[in-house]
Amino acid sequence: MTQTVPRRAPAALAVSSLVLAELIAVRVLFRADRSSVTFLGEPFGLSCGFNQHFHVPCPACGFTRGVVLALHGDLSGACAVFPAAPLLLLGLIALALGLGTFAVCEVYGARVPRGSRWLRRGGLAYIALVAFVWAVGYNAR
Repeated sequence: MTQTVPRRAPAALAVSSLVLAELIAVRVLFRADRSSVTFLGEPFGLSCGFNQHFHVPCPACGFTRGVVLALHGDLSGACAVFPAAPLLLLGLIALALGLGTFAVCEVYGARVPRGSRWLRRGGLAYIALVAFVWAVGYNAR
């Protein structure tokens, strides 16, 4: 008798692997300081059209720099340019690990935790926390 792999397991494992691979690629290929980002040593010339047009930072200004700085371990620099960057990074890592755990549990027939209520509440709390940290940090600029 052959064991079939559940339908959702390959998709969950693929998304988990892609998120982790993307974070590793960004960590390896990008460098940043508080004022700029480089890709393979060359300036990453992407600029904010909203900031150029209205001369005020948009809600996402500093996102790329913040995430790259957080990936390189400079959490104070990441918080200075985009206060929610470390939390967003933590959320991406938790998502990838959670999906990977779900996939492995389904493939090996282990019991998959069904805590959808606490998962939804935790997800909403996480989103609220990121929004709050972003808003407080954005207003402090």
